[in-house]
Amino acid sequence: MNKKIGLLITKSILYPSMNFELLAGLKAGLEENGITDYEIITENVDLAANDKLIYAACEKLLMGGAEIVTGYVNANTLVKLEPLFASANALFICLDSGMHFPVSLMALPHIFSVSLQGALCSRIAISHAVADGVRKFAFTCSFYDSGYRSGFGFARSVEDGGAEVTFNHITALKRADFTLSPLESHISGAGTEAVFASFCGDMAQDFLDGVSKSAEFPKIKLIGSSFLADEVWLDKIPFPLMELSVAVPWAAGISNAANTRFKEALKKKKQQANIFSLLAYEAGSVIAAAIHSNDTDEAVKLIEGLTIESPRGALSFDPVTHLSIAPVYEARIVKNEETGNCRLEVIGFSPYTAGERAKLERDIREFKGSFTSWFNAYGCLES
Repeated sequence: MNKKIGLLITKSILYPSMNFELLAGLKAGLEENGITDYEIITENVDLAANDKLIYAACEKLLMGGAEIVTGYVNANTLVKLEPLFASANALFICLDSGMHFPVSLMALPHIFSVSLQGALCSRIAISHAVADGVRKFAFTCSFYDSGYRSGFGFARSVEDGGAEVTFNHITALKRADFTLSPLESHISGAGTEAVFASFCGDMAQDFLDGVSKSAEFPKIKLIGSSFLADEVWLDKIPFPLMELSVAVPWAAGISNAANTRFKEALKKKKQQANIFSLLAYEAGSVIAAAIHSNDTDEAVKLIEGLTIESPRGALSFDPVTHLSIAPVYEARIVKNEETGNCRLEVIGFSPYTAGERAKLERDIREFKGSFTSWFNAYGCLES
């Protein structure tokens, strides 16, 4: 019987091929797991910023016969979708940047999240630096990144390590007004030992270009967010004359059989193996397992106990939160000697992953107050 699977389509000028990569990754993940009798139906949710639009799109997909829906959305949207999927007795597989925190860590019964663990990567990168003896950190990010919560993960990790944040810097909204001068002035006079930088897309390019023109950054350790280390953009960016330390969820250079199969499968579909096709590929594996279940309740229990052989290593789900659990890798941004641009070099599994995940979940549970927040899925921009 032909199975219908719903896929939400988003918009991004930073990652214009995202939807094609999501679609190719989803197909490859299904087919790698033996699912060939399927139909993918789609609905557009623009920047994935409007909960009502996302709800309506999911409702239309479910009314159109989809039993499982997947899409790249903001984690805060999920609590709004649970009643719909409960009513339809269907499943939603969220593709998540991990740069935001969910509203709650209580499991949404009909929703599972496959995450790139962006905030967790931020915590882990800082833990590595603290272990290396760094005690004074400055923080810099784009105006765009300031609306997500990975910066909170950075600050809490610094505090947990007994270190301190000496300076916070947010770049201007308009690209023409971009400058690192306030940060450079701080570095030159405050004894800061490291800078943590959170940027993505062309904003990452602006940051690294700024670093290459400065005499101050070579004096300190430079640490980047996981999206600053996105290989699609790194390949285009001239190397800034100093290496950056990063923690990442996945890299093309990870050496395992599943990653080899993943890259070959995407190549056959004439799409890039990257972080977005990875998410959809993993979702395809989850959906393939759920399709074999007799009903939704059985599928939920199956996914809660599922471990898949992912291109990034073993991936499973926490039955309490329905969030994915996967490795994080220590890596660095180095020079590609052939092109003169940046290249991501994987060092190995981070030993801090489990401990920092527990601390991140502690922070989410214990947080009191309010966050500033963009509504769109991270990286989904139109101008």
